[in-house]
Amino acid sequence: RPPLRARAVPVFDDLPPHVEGLMVSWAQHGEDVVLRRLLGERSSGFYIDIGANDPTVDSVTKFFSCLGWRGINVEPLPVLHARLADARPRDVNLCAFVSNGAGPRQFFEVDGAAGLSTGTPELAEQHRKSGRQLKQSFVSSTTLAEICDRHCQNVTIDFLKIDVEGHEEAVLQGADFKRDRPRVLVIESGHNVESWHSFVIESGYRFGLDDGLNRYYVRDEDVDLLTRLKCPANITDKYIRAEHAYYLRAGREWNAVGPVLRALTRKLAAAKDANPALKKALKKALHMTSLRSGTAT
Repeated sequence: RPPLRARAVPVFDDLPPHVEGLMVSWAQHGEDVVLRRLLGERSSGFYIDIGANDPTVDSVTKFFSCLGWRGINVEPLPVLHARLADARPRDVNLCAFVSNGAGPRQFFEVDGAAGLSTGTPELAEQHRKSGRQLKQSFVSSTTLAEICDRHCQNVTIDFLKIDVEGHEEAVLQGADFKRDRPRVLVIESGHNVESWHSFVIESGYRFGLDDGLNRYYVRDEDVDLLTRLKCPANITDKYIRAEHAYYLRAGREWNAVGPVLRALTRKLAAAKDANPALKKALKKALHMTSLRSGTAT
């Protein structure tokens, strides 16, 4: 996961799920595009996002939330959890650390790069050696099985996304895949894949795709979905990145209002030339504006 970016304005929160017939993708690496290809566009569905981070920036679940889906977002950092709780009132938003058991766990928050925060001491030490400042604390942990037991009764979990900076094996060990059977797993593959891949396969899942950042698995019951996992997100999926969609829409809005503004400018210029008093007043107003903005010469 990349470092937490500053929430610049705009943050594309208010975009619809489609712009000019194209799916809007908020995810970092097109994960939402691949999941839409797998599961289709439906007005309802259910997801679990372990390591949810921000509700909009690089969010794998934002597109589905816009469609009307609901789910569970789990994030151990309070500032990010607060954003999720504010933006996703329909979801269950948990401020929690997920592992292979309950109890206190070490957690390392990376100063200025919250997305790199980890419960893995080895990764934390790498960050420390690279010059980053870390804040070490102990947090209460829970398991994926416990979360599902409390919040997933009588519900089909369409997909489970895990992005926990090297703690993937422990999260998976804390699941009950005999009882809880997400249709699709999306697991970040940047750390120690060999330590958990066999466990996933033995839990009744088929490997489908490695997109360079994540691994996708499909449960045995949905093996037919594997034919849709032949490639990462690409042009045939007919999607557009959220930031591109925002500026495309803004450009369209400007094109619509631009002619009106230009016409008003021409009329104002003509009125100014025909009325010396108006011309003098406008000149004074412009001068005062420049003084306030510090641009007067």
